[in-house]
Amino acid sequence: MPEPDYVYRSRLDSPSPYEQALADALFQILGRVPHELPAITEALRATAVKPPDGGAWTVETVRAELARLGAGPSAGAPHAVRY
Repeated sequence: MPEPDYVYRSRLDSPSPYEQALADALFQILGRVPHELPAITEALRATAVKPPDGGAWTVETVRAELARLGAGPSAGAPHAVRY
């Protein structure tokens, strides 16, 4: 049976202070609320972390921000190493 083809993303730089604050908030949130976008969004609103536009978190802004951050700094193909 062939080995599965795993793809690992890697970053070439450290997370920004905003990215680190968002990650810290999400780790705390995911430890205490259901893993559903509405619950995560509601919990994010109670943190000091705001979306890039400075407004309030909505399901749409959470979804868009996670997609943006997941796309990487150049929004091109992620750096990938296949094992």
